[in-house]
Amino acid sequence: MVSDPAICLTFRVSETPSWTFENLLVMFVAFFGFLLVGAGIEALFITNSIKATADGKFVVMVIHAACFNVGGCFCIGLLLTLERRTWNDAFGLNRSPLKALGLGLGVAAILTPAVMLLQAGIANLVTRPGKAPELQRIVRTIENTTNYDQLFFFGVLAIVLAPVIEELLFRGILFRSIKAAGHPKIALWGTSIMFGLIHATELAIIPLTVLAVILAKLYERTDNILAPIIAHATFNAVNFTLLLNSNKLKEMIGP
Repeated sequence: MVSDPAICLTFRVSETPSWTFENLLVMFVAFFGFLLVGAGIEALFITNSIKATADGKFVVMVIHAACFNVGGCFCIGLLLTLERRTWNDAFGLNRSPLKALGLGLGVAAILTPAVMLLQAGIANLVTRPGKAPELQRIVRTIENTTNYDQLFFFGVLAIVLAPVIEELLFRGILFRSIKAAGHPKIALWGTSIMFGLIHATELAIIPLTVLAVILAKLYERTDNILAPIIAHATFNAVNFTLLLNSNKLKEMIGP
């Protein structure tokens, strides 16, 4: 009889069936198809003159959000259908949800200021005279947006849609699949670095890689994808709120 809860958790996670390679391949081919559709729509119908306007930038963000988030959700659903598995079974949503919620919030309370301080330190290192560090495109777009409807959309995207899809893809599918294949270190660091790289700025790569490592460990600890989703959503909510008040903050503490 096993009495140690940690051992029980480890046993349960290791016994969770992994994804079938062929079905994973179908899912990712479909997902990249959605991304290509988004890139094609932008290339064919959104001219540079349109992209130069605030409304044009917003339209581009809507296209990418639809293809990444809606397309991602559809593809994950396709994978579950092929695997004949439920969302609860695949991602542990029914495993101590209140505990997962509490741990997600607790980790976010510690992790958010730590990651923000790390990013501030990197910003100081890479800032060169006459050239500010490059920000993520969505950050630049939000900073230049005054339309409240658009800001509401960006809030939903950052706090709800992005955490759900990114955690399902990176932690729930990629991390779990690579780990189940017998490569735990590659699963942890490979998916975390990939998570940092997709945000594609010198300021974000290292802090978001650190964030991803903690989120993977949180998922490993709880075996419930809800925990990293809550932590991720809280992190984004804090950053989004600060971004909306960036001008006031700059007046108070400088750029």
